[in-house]
Amino acid sequence: MHNCGSIWLISKDIKNNCIQPLYKFKKPSFEEFDIILPIVHDEKIMKFVLQKDTEEENETYFNNKRVENFPVILSNGDIITYKNHDFRLRLYDMEEKISFDSFWYENLYLGNLPVFSSRAFEKLIEVEIYKAKRYQYPFSLVLLRFDKNINQKNKEIEKIICENIRFTDMLSHYSDYEYLLYLYQVKEENTQKIIEKLTKLIYEMLDLKVDYAKGVDYNPDFSNFIEFMINLYCK
Repeated sequence: MHNCGSIWLISKDIKNNCIQPLYKFKKPSFEEFDIILPIVHDEKIMKFVLQKDTEEENETYFNNKRVENFPVILSNGDIITYKNHDFRLRLYDMEEKISFDSFWYENLYLGNLPVFSSRAFEKLIEVEIYKAKRYQYPFSLVLLRFDKNINQKNKEIEKIICENIRFTDMLSHYSDYEYLLYLYQVKEENTQKIIEKLTKLIYEMLDLKVDYAKGVDYNPDFSNFIEFMINLYCK
């Protein structure tokens, strides 16, 4: 059950205040842009929903599709376009998060395959950023985003990816729509071949199309995992 979370403003140019918490009883706001997102927690269904904006001229897009019917039930990883800005939703259960933060090293993998949970992956990449700054070695992150919820096919997708990456790489089922891939000693210009290979295999074997894919290599200007991620989402 998702009862908490955060929302990210996707922009390379804005580093301060680009993340706002998501609460059950308060709409998230980005004061710098005079934006209050119409996201509330529906107590009847116990889920966050996107409501219709009272200002009729504001068109809202949900995962790149114009919203015609409200409210929209939200999932972890949804992207909302509102007032010409893109926002990414990060949802989680607060009790699970607190438990995980206390014992995260015991909760690295999601199952039998070496697929990291999103929270474990974030912590591991923070470590890799620190190591890359100190030892000056390259690495890249690759984002594979599908146009629909892939939780029903996640095991098949993970098997394909794990069979086609190196043991030094890391995979994370990052949200309901996304996988993240850590590529050790790989620069950004070399990620495209890997993306093409994986997307082709997934499509041929599962008839699932990757809607958006991008690779970004480590930049010394990245101070944390979120800055890395925002660069992945910026098209």
